[in-house]
Amino acid sequence: MTTTFARRFAAAALIVSAGALGLAATANAQPNTGGGTSGEWDIGAYDFCMKNHPPLYTTEDVLDHHRWCCESTGGVWGSGDNGCHAPPAELSGPTDPFGPVAAPPRNIQAPPPPANPTAPVHTGSFG
Repeated sequence: MTTTFARRFAAAALIVSAGALGLAATANAQPNTGGGTSGEWDIGAYDFCMKNHPPLYTTEDVLDHHRWCCESTGGVWGSGDNGCHAPPAELSGPTDPFGPVAAPPRNIQAPPPPANPTAPVHTGSFG
């Protein structure tokens, strides 16, 4: 009788701990963006979602389904006309914190020669 109790207790403890680990693993999960992390909209999955839907009886049901298909496949809902759009493009590289590189000046000239050149005061001797 104690063996059966110990087995049931161990099974219950295993299930509870697995559930706790599962909740902890999904607590910081990112939203579904179509399965990719690149920030791209999977328009093929969007089209499939739009064609294969449950019965929609009201306009609100239709809009809810359209928005769900958009956001679940990585699209962005509602830019201006409340439709589904591709997410904005990301920068291709890091930006320079000091701003853009300035072009060199084009009007560089040598300084003018002195007005009255004079002979050196001390010529010096080498030798």
